[in-house]
Amino acid sequence: MIDDVQPNEAITFRSQPKVFFRILGIAFGLGGIMVIGIFYLNDLRILHINDTFQMTWKQYAGIGIGLPIFYVFSCFLILSQPGLGAYRVDGQGIEQTGFLKERKYLRWQDAERVKWNKDMAIFEGKGVSITILWTLISTKDETPARQFLEKVLSPCFNLSIKTMSRRVFHRRLIGLYVSGAAVLFGMFIGFPFLDGRLRFQVEIAWFVLSIGACLVMTYLSFFKDKRVSEQLDPPWRLRRKDDEARPSQLKQQI
Repeated sequence: MIDDVQPNEAITFRSQPKVFFRILGIAFGLGGIMVIGIFYLNDLRILHINDTFQMTWKQYAGIGIGLPIFYVFSCFLILSQPGLGAYRVDGQGIEQTGFLKERKYLRWQDAERVKWNKDMAIFEGKGVSITILWTLISTKDETPARQFLEKVLSPCFNLSIKTMSRRVFHRRLIGLYVSGAAVLFGMFIGFPFLDGRLRFQVEIAWFVLSIGACLVMTYLSFFKDKRVSEQLDPPWRLRRKDDEARPSQLKQQI
């Protein structure tokens, strides 16, 4: 299984979510500015979203304080996910230490199935599950880590999963997000200038049509393409049968 791996050869790497947190912080900041700006313009009667509603300074303060608190909570929630942490991989197994200091270890001889694609890897066996989110691993760590894991696992697992390039996949995902943002922008910014009853009818029709269009776009852009569907939910790769037939040989090699 691991003839090419030296007994003392090992590799360590860890998740780097800082860039993601920066992007999330910018999104929260811009979102907060937009929300406060919309309500403020409504108070000035420049936007007629609701002419009978007026924000108080306490409500503005609540938004200003609540968004940072929610941002911190979101960061903590992300750090608690199973695909983040510090990893150590050698010829005998893989160890993961989460950001909350929980430790998991899986021996390669106990690994029963593997998920392997461009953005994620999952190893399961003997009731232990270890996940790696490659998108949160720096490129300088990801490349040698992938090569090492492929060298260790390829004899026992088929890791040849053809998926769409990350750039094309993310471009489709961003396009879907931009379309959804345009829908919300049209509903809450453009339509308030219409008369009350007509505005409500147009918003309902626009909402139903936009949801249907987004569902169709999602199906055509993602799930209909097998490469993308495998990238969103990669299939499990089971241990090769020829390895199951010679467990004693595997133990000697490990």
